[in-house]
Amino acid sequence: MPGAADETTRNDGRSAPGRELPAPGLGPKIPRMHNPSRALPFLLLTAACAGTSSSLDMSPRTFALSREQADQVIRETLAEGWPENQQHPLGGARIGYSIQIWWLLDHDDVSAEALEQADGTFVFGVRNHGTAPVAGNPARRQLLERLVAKATALAGAQTAGR
Repeated sequence: MPGAADETTRNDGRSAPGRELPAPGLGPKIPRMHNPSRALPFLLLTAACAGTSSSLDMSPRTFALSREQADQVIRETLAEGWPENQQHPLGGARIGYSIQIWWLLDHDDVSAEALEQADGTFVFGVRNHGTAPVAGNPARRQLLERLVAKATALAGAQTAGR
């Protein structure tokens, strides 16, 4: 009904915040689009706050371990490097754990996972994401180095992929 107040108009006939009034008889009211360029810095910041590393980029690359040994390598490495952080299992049939690393008011979730290869060996992957890359990125690199060292010692001469 023309002139009747609804959710887009106030009693004084002006448009409500964030809405446009349609021209009479031109169809449904369309909400005003927000400036998409305002979201760009947030998207760039979010994208810049994640990283992934893998033992495939190192030497040795894969490790002849059992599932239990791969799990043990991750648990012990996290406990030794970050004893104050509680470990959370990744869930499902995945072999791995995650921890939260805080830096001031921000945090990064750092997770380590052992991925079984077709030949029965394991590759270690470490991922971080969050709002504290200052803490998460170095932790990711350090964790992977420690995982590789511990897995190499445990696998001994049976390490594959050299």
